[in-house]
Amino acid sequence: MQDSIDDYLFFLKKRIDYHSRKSRNLASINPRASALHEQTASNHTQIVNWFVEFQKDPPLNRKKIDDLFSIDVLDIDNLDEDIRQELNLTDSDVSDAQIIELLDIAGRPLDLNQIIIGSSRKYDVKHKRNQLTARIHRLVTKGQVKVAGKGLYKLSSKAEEPEIIMETVDDLIDI
Repeated sequence: MQDSIDDYLFFLKKRIDYHSRKSRNLASINPRASALHEQTASNHTQIVNWFVEFQKDPPLNRKKIDDLFSIDVLDIDNLDEDIRQELNLTDSDVSDAQIIELLDIAGRPLDLNQIIIGSSRKYDVKHKRNQLTARIHRLVTKGQVKVAGKGLYKLSSKAEEPEIIMETVDDLIDI
């Protein structure tokens, strides 16, 4: 992911150089075109600055793209009591969500000891090692967690990355 961001930043910096150079070259010949190139360079600079700042201090708990139908088992307190009672959520669902959130917060693979400690500190939940191993195995089977080494577990790519649908301009315009 970082390589992609660096590639895009490199591309944007090249575009800034190009538009700045064009702006200087056109300043005396075509002031309007020069101003447009300068504005484009300025817009690209703002994007680069935003990405640089974001990389310095990324938010710890970025929410995935909200979906009207999604359920965050750990964040249903904002729903009315009668709606919460109608949801078919089990203690197992909550435990799974807690493990996934711990792996997301860590941003790196964790072993069973770290998951046990994290669960105790964050959720005040005391897991038994055998039960936790079985729960993680079920999460691996579901594809939400994957094995990152001997005794290490991390989020699978589909659990950590939201699905983003990119539309082209042609898709947005009815012809």
